[in-house]
Amino acid sequence: MENITEENVTTYINKTIKKNNPFLCELEKEARAEHIPVVHNEAGRFLAVLLSIIKPKKILEIGTAIGYSAILMHEACGGNVKITTIERDAEMIERAKKNLHTAGILKDVTILEGDAQDKIKEAEGDFDFVFIDAAKGQYMKFFEEVSKKVRPGSVIVTDNVLFMGKVAIPGLPPRKHRTIVVNLREYLDMLCTRDDLDTSILPLGDGMAITRIK
Repeated sequence: MENITEENVTTYINKTIKKNNPFLCELEKEARAEHIPVVHNEAGRFLAVLLSIIKPKKILEIGTAIGYSAILMHEACGGNVKITTIERDAEMIERAKKNLHTAGILKDVTILEGDAQDKIKEAEGDFDFVFIDAAKGQYMKFFEEVSKKVRPGSVIVTDNVLFMGKVAIPGLPPRKHRTIVVNLREYLDMLCTRDDLDTSILPLGDGMAITRIK
C-alpha cells in the first residue's frame, strides 16, 4: 500500500495515533506481512473517531478481508452495533470468521459471501453507515446498490479513492491503471456534484471520501 501524503507527514501523524488493542495490532502485522489490504493506520483512526461520533446501529461493509475493519468499527461503536459485511474470497471469509470469533463479536456480524453488487441487494437495510473498501473499479456500481439500502442522514465512507495519487494527476495514466483511474474520477465527480449528497475527499491513507445522504 502507498500513502499519498509526504512521508514525514504520515510518519508524524502515525506517531500521534493511539495504539489499537493487541489483537488488532496482531491482525495488522499479519495483513501487512501477507500483503492483504487493510485500512491505513491514519485512515483507520479517522474512521474510528467518526464512528464514535455518529454512533451508528447498523453498518454495511463491502470488503471483509480478514475482518480487521469490522473489528475496528465494532470497537469504535462501543460494541452497540450490528455489522453486515460482504466478501467474495472463501479463504478470507474463513479467516475473518476465526478472527471475529476470537474478538468475541461474531454474533454481531453477518458475512455475505459472493459478488458485492449482488450481495448488497440481499443485505437487510436501512443502514446508517456504509464502509466501501473493495474493487476500486466497481465503486460506482456498488454505490448504486448501496444507495437503495440507506436513508437520509446515513454516511458512506469510501476508501482508496485517490489510488496512490494517480487520480489527481492530470491526463491519463499508463494503460495498466487507466480503467481504475477513470472509474474513480467518474465516481468522485458523481459524489461531489449530486444535489442529494454532501461529500468531502480527504488525503488520508490512499484517499477517503466521506458522503452524507441528504
